[in-house]
Amino acid sequence: MRDDAHQPAESFGNEFTDYLVGLPWTSVADKGAIMDEIWCRPGKTGIIILLVGLHWQAVYSGAGKKWASNIERVQTIFDAILEVPSL
Repeated sequence: MRDDAHQPAESFGNEFTDYLVGLPWTSVADKGAIMDEIWCRPGKTGIIILLVGLHWQAVYSGAGKKWASNIERVQTIFDAILEVPSL
């Protein structure tokens, strides 16, 4: 990155957890529907934000129980992507 990013606040961990919990989990359970979600696309605002969010949460908010739960949530999302029949 050429832009210097500011380190997220310590509250980022809670905010990221709220974001993940608020995702439409019904689309994760429905094979193929996950690919219709805007956050499941390539690019800066797509699926990469899940990995960056996990990293920031671990580094800046502590890798505690919420982080471990978020790892499982993101794993569930990736597993659902891999199960899409058209891929």
